[in-house]
Amino acid sequence: MYPDRRHPLCSSGSLNAVRVAVAALLLVVASSGLVSCQKESPAGQIKDAFDSANGNGDGGNGGNAGDGDTGDAPLDTAVGGSGSGGSGGKTGGGSESGGDAGGGATSGGTDVAAGPGGGTTSGGSTAGPGGGATSGGSTAGTGGGTTSDTHGGTSGGARAGRDSDETDAVDEPPPPDLPVITANFSAPTGRFADDFGGALSATPGRSGMNQTTYDKLAALDLEYVRLWLMLNVVYNFETKQLNLGSPIMMNYFSKYSKVAKRFLVIISYGGGYNTLVRTGRWTEDEYNTAFYNLLMHYKRRFPKMELIEIDNEPNTGGFTPESYAETYVKACEIIAKVNAEIRAGRLPGPELQVGGPTLYKFDPVEANGWMRRFLDAYAANPSPEKRLDFITYHQYLSRERPRTEPVEINKASPARVTAERDLLRPLLSKHGLDPDIPVHVTEGGVFGGGQPEPPPDVDFHIKAASTLALAYFYAQQPGFTPYYWSVDAIDTNKVMFEKVPGGYASTGVERPFYNAALFLSQLPKTRYPVGDILDPRGTGVGAMAAAEGRRVAVLVWNYQFRDTVSHRFKLRLEDLPPAFSAGSTRLKIRAERAGHLKGPPIEERNAVQPGSTTLDLDLTLAPNEFVLVELTPE
Repeated sequence: MYPDRRHPLCSSGSLNAVRVAVAALLLVVASSGLVSCQKESPAGQIKDAFDSANGNGDGGNGGNAGDGDTGDAPLDTAVGGSGSGGSGGKTGGGSESGGDAGGGATSGGTDVAAGPGGGTTSGGSTAGPGGGATSGGSTAGTGGGTTSDTHGGTSGGARAGRDSDETDAVDEPPPPDLPVITANFSAPTGRFADDFGGALSATPGRSGMNQTTYDKLAALDLEYVRLWLMLNVVYNFETKQLNLGSPIMMNYFSKYSKVAKRFLVIISYGGGYNTLVRTGRWTEDEYNTAFYNLLMHYKRRFPKMELIEIDNEPNTGGFTPESYAETYVKACEIIAKVNAEIRAGRLPGPELQVGGPTLYKFDPVEANGWMRRFLDAYAANPSPEKRLDFITYHQYLSRERPRTEPVEINKASPARVTAERDLLRPLLSKHGLDPDIPVHVTEGGVFGGGQPEPPPDVDFHIKAASTLALAYFYAQQPGFTPYYWSVDAIDTNKVMFEKVPGGYASTGVERPFYNAALFLSQLPKTRYPVGDILDPRGTGVGAMAAAEGRRVAVLVWNYQFRDTVSHRFKLRLEDLPPAFSAGSTRLKIRAERAGHLKGPPIEERNAVQPGSTTLDLDLTLAPNEFVLVELTPE
């Protein structure tokens, strides 16, 4: 991470103080151009099926009993449904809710985010038609004491939304004290992982999305989709009758099979074991046979089912680390029998890998508490069939100590996740496990638990920009795969697409969250060094630069959570490959701007520039805006 190079005028207080003084400068700024090219030195129908399905009696995926923070998803409660219902987590106002008694558990408590105060975008900018979004006077905090009257990725008023093949005349240079973010393409720093930006966590059982939605998911080139394989949907727990071909489950798996290369499948083995076996309703043999049949059936029909995640957020209640480790190993023993069938050639596809413990949050407190105790108990279990092929947990930047800390204390600190590998290594090494074991962060973002409906508009861009910030910091560590959460059925500010009024189903119209995922998927795989304007928390302007073949791309965002700091800066692409100086260059800029709440990204520029080894762009990003800059030689 680079040092914070924000201009002193970035703060909202300073901006207000100088607003009048710099107004006259807008007339000067309006005459300068966007681009400077320099010849520098080369170098739903089933939407109610799971609203109360498979509760584990502890409030399912709700709040940590007594702690107050929660995970997410009203539908992802664990199999079974005990009579206790458990206690949910505290909401922002301190109330509690829990799972329903006797099955059909609802989500436990909710970690309600604080209100949107201070989270509005400066000036309430809106996207102008055809790109070139204008900002009703929002301020740009850096540009040498100037303010910007546009948000169209402009330099002193040149509208980036203009769609032409003209080259902008450069009448005068931008202010000399703009901070510079440099992407250097002389030598790569490595490659993004194959699954970078390509993992999606689907809501349980939902397959009522329209074809437009599935087509847009397919455009993300997904490596993984996380799906829920629910025993309670194919078994009647009272009669023990089996319906492995349940159209709900089969339709769900079939639809997502068309948009992903591999499946990570979550099974709520421990939740059902606690409800059915420990209470005497089923024998252990009956229960294990049911799960064996379930896994065999779906592995046979969906060979891309490769990873099995055991249970969901057991640290929200209903388990101790030791009791979870016990049922985790029991699940491993069933999976070992399925893998024997795969090795014998009687089932298609690769062997199943197993992972957990799917904690609802991961931080120093959870690492030295729940995770440590789970790994200790796992290591002590003598079963020869146990295996831990990967670690899973969720990351909502939750507070570490829910009883004493404000709900949003960590939401503006995405750089926190860079410590996660260092938290895991000693815990794994202690028991002879691979310290660099793969980690699947199977849910994430900054909005966990229940969220207000309708959400404030700013939340849609916060969700999108936080996705980019978290992906950036996870990409700095080996073996991490963060998943997008989610597509449909959950709170409006956490899904990729607009929802039908009053329902869960998707209209297929993009939200900013989807556009952020699309930009990530369109980055080339070879990575190059690029600077940033980030503070130690990870707030500010971050960037990722990549190139492959005849295409260069830089993705830039300004993550602020609910802060209101805009940034004006120069983005310099230097030491471009020789092909870019031999002739003209096609420059394409697409952006997600404040006020643009749905629809595809705004194409702000698609123009031909003179050939060069260096390209400078004068950009302004309001809070939680982001742009993708792409270059190809003509």
